[in-house]
Amino acid sequence: PMHEEALKISLLGRWQQIYEAMVALAVDRGEFAEALAYTEQARARAFLERITASQNRANLAAQQPWTVPQIQARLSGETALISYFATGQPGTNAALLANLPATSTAIRRALLPPARLFAFIITNSTVHAIKLPVDLEQLQAQYFHRATGRLRGVTVLPGRPLPSVRRWQMLGRQLLMPLTPYLMGMRHLCLIPHGPLHYLPLHALVDVDQLTQVAGTTVSYAPSASILCQTEQAAPLPAHQAATAEEPSALAIGVNAEGLAHAEAEATWIAQLLHGESLTGTAATATQVLAALGEYRLLHFSCHGHFRQRDPMHSALQLHDGELTADMLLRSASIVADLVTLSACDTGLNDLHPGDELMGLTRAFLGSGARSLLVSLWPVHEVPTRLLMEHFYSQWQRGVTKAMALRLAQQFVATLDF
Repeated sequence: PMHEEALKISLLGRWQQIYEAMVALAVDRGEFAEALAYTEQARARAFLERITASQNRANLAAQQPWTVPQIQARLSGETALISYFATGQPGTNAALLANLPATSTAIRRALLPPARLFAFIITNSTVHAIKLPVDLEQLQAQYFHRATGRLRGVTVLPGRPLPSVRRWQMLGRQLLMPLTPYLMGMRHLCLIPHGPLHYLPLHALVDVDQLTQVAGTTVSYAPSASILCQTEQAAPLPAHQAATAEEPSALAIGVNAEGLAHAEAEATWIAQLLHGESLTGTAATATQVLAALGEYRLLHFSCHGHFRQRDPMHSALQLHDGELTADMLLRSASIVADLVTLSACDTGLNDLHPGDELMGLTRAFLGSGARSLLVSLWPVHEVPTRLLMEHFYSQWQRGVTKAMALRLAQQFVATLDF
């Protein structure tokens, strides 16, 4: 299956410059809904097929990107999607472009449209698009380490100031503030990044309440609008198995290790709070965990996480007897969880393949049936992470949405001194 998927990604990636040209042309004509439809054709198509297959929806129609009217029909009047899309990224044509003679300008234009970054704002009744003053190549050079691709300035100890806050705020003003006129009154924003924007905490670059003029605005992310809709429409389990805020069907998995002393206590506490079960220490083996994943509506992992950029499908969670890799999950797991929380380092990092295909633990869990994930974009310290998780679940148990529970937990941890 992984070989077939790699072939799909390779084939779909070869059409990117055509989709990019169509997106730019439609935006220039003011045909924003048509341009948005082309962006959905261009991004994460193999990922969408993987998710629909995990839902036992084998028919061809279910594997196609959602249409703009279908996407809008699933949005409430207080929810907006912000979908970014970049054109003019070399991608699969980089080697060919590098070897073209300088005089081959016409071929260059055909293979590489002008570099532009668009933001689409989608509500249940409107679609708008604007061009943003951001050069993605410059963004990568300024904000990311060249060797590792990691965001600069986030690996600091708790209580220490982040060194790049002002630069991030300036970037936030470029990426988000121009969208303000279209976001007024929205209570929830779903961000759909593109390219290197997947590695940025976009919601943290600005005060999102200022964008919407609504106190308590919540935020979530999605690989594409079609994937968002597909995961949200997943068929619920029978009523006797369904989770509730008061008593979800939960499994918390915790494994202590060097530099990680609180993982098992975190898992035990969460299982008790949610009236669920726990697998900790020597019980948290790969065999035990894989066998249990299909039985719970909420899964929580507290352990070490490893992202492997050169081999992203071997990114892993560290269990007692070894690693649970992304590849193992896609081959063996069948997940029914509404939420999977990965309380571990780097679990939200993915390697980007042509067509904006995310390769890593995100693909593994969503592609195995999970409907939503809570992950981290960088290394995290275990003490504030445990406090964040305990506060998150306490708030969620009181009946607020997952997005609001996370916002409240983040605000709580931000007030603490370490």
